[in-house]
Amino acid sequence: MLSIHSCKKRKLWFSLALSENGQIVCCSFSVKGREDAVSYVLEKIPLNNCIMEKKEDEYVKKLFKAISNICEGKKENFNFELKMNHLPFFTRKVLETVIGIPHGFVSTYGCIASSLSRRKAARAVGNIMASNPFPPIVPCHRVVYYDLSLGGYGLGLEIKCLLLRKEGVKFRTKTGSVIYVDPTHLFVP
Repeated sequence: MLSIHSCKKRKLWFSLALSENGQIVCCSFSVKGREDAVSYVLEKIPLNNCIMEKKEDEYVKKLFKAISNICEGKKENFNFELKMNHLPFFTRKVLETVIGIPHGFVSTYGCIASSLSRRKAARAVGNIMASNPFPPIVPCHRVVYYDLSLGGYGLGLEIKCLLLRKEGVKFRTKTGSVIYVDPTHLFVP
């Protein structure tokens, strides 16, 4: 049995699904509203699970505070358990590597792939980031293209840029409207 929780903090809606033992099965946040955040979570829940919506308890309040802090750009020592055993091996490895990108830094899809001895798997890393079941806990907003341009982000590049700015990441513009991360913020796992 999974429980679904949602709450609003400042201008963001947060939603998460928890297993019976308190592991985070998936989570999300949205600027659009509660329905958007909950829909993302429902899409990521593994099949054949009973679901019930529950009120916040103290544990859930701590989770939402930690997730909200991440979105506010605060350095968060996130020590809650993510349930990943239902995910493919490579997906788990990518998510675990991305969790290791320090606050205030970015890495590239290619760097992540290379760190896992799969240097030609940058596109696979990008696909995993696009379907990340744990945003912003697994900080997919910290993963950019090889040339340090922002790449994509499910909630839009404005949100990705905002999250990175709140973490202190600096940007530069080369040509047109393309935004690039300053190379001093690159982390190579």
